[in-house]
Amino acid sequence: MERQKFLKSIGVGAAFALTYGCLGACSKDEKPPFIAPNGSNLPSNTPLFTIDLNSTEASELSKDGGFMIKDDVVIAKSLSGAYLAATVICSHESRKEITFQENEFFCGAHGARFDQSGIGLNNFGTGGLKIYNTQVADNLLTILT
Repeated sequence: MERQKFLKSIGVGAAFALTYGCLGACSKDEKPPFIAPNGSNLPSNTPLFTIDLNSTEASELSKDGGFMIKDDVVIAKSLSGAYLAATVICSHESRKEITFQENEFFCGAHGARFDQSGIGLNNFGTGGLKIYNTQVADNLLTILT
């Protein structure tokens, strides 16, 4: 069936309803707003959550090189004892596969590697990694935007 006949057969209102979403999404000037995971659209240094470092939940953070995952954030303790945090969502294909291995962030899906500041270390990591600020006070580790 030709397009004109099809549009006449379904009516103008239905044709508009079917095509409006596509036409609106095809605009070159407008991009949908990026909603980053875990509040990273919040103002800088806004607390996301706090972890009691004495809790069972944080037991892996008691050793250098250990890590845990909470609320789509990988929290790690570097080999030098610094607390680090990054999104679990890999920039390569948006998979929730980021962990912490050998003092760097690593994606188990395709092998993307990122340094502690989120910079990609291989071809799969070129998109970088969202890194969160951390703060420790009174055995409480706070993850900040």
